[in-house]
Amino acid sequence: EITEEDDAGLAIDIDRSSRSRMEITEEDLFSHNNTTANGHFSREFGFLIPNYNEAYEALRPTKGRIWLEMGQRMAGLMANNGMIVAVDNMEIVDAEREENCPTISLQIACSVIAHLWNGYRAECWRNNVHHEAPPALQIPWTQICKRLGRKDVYFAVEDVINNCRPIHGV
Repeated sequence: EITEEDDAGLAIDIDRSSRSRMEITEEDLFSHNNTTANGHFSREFGFLIPNYNEAYEALRPTKGRIWLEMGQRMAGLMANNGMIVAVDNMEIVDAEREENCPTISLQIACSVIAHLWNGYRAECWRNNVHHEAPPALQIPWTQICKRLGRKDVYFAVEDVINNCRPIHGV
């Protein structure tokens, strides 16, 4: 049983502990270069990529354009139950190589691949098909997350937000 005295002491310890963990300066949040693996967080753009068109255009002439093209076809593929076959037949692109996925395009590529994976998984569930991560998505997504500085492969806030930008050609 916790007494009022214990409770007050515990509150002080928790408060002191959380303050030390929560002391993040404005410099920590806003001083990094928005086109690096440090992420995209700035006063002007929030989590959005400040130079979205430049990042998009940098990915288009590379092998990574396969993700953009598949993203543009995703709605039609999902409507016609073609997503599974299309993703299973995709080329595996080495996203560790700058010429396949330029650093400036990492966030866009990560966002598109994350959404492709969600579409693939949804179609598998809808059709009662056992699925595992398709290598054409899992391998580059893992490589891109590593280049972005993520400790694991996951669907991040930035991935959702950046998907709200218009996809060219749609």
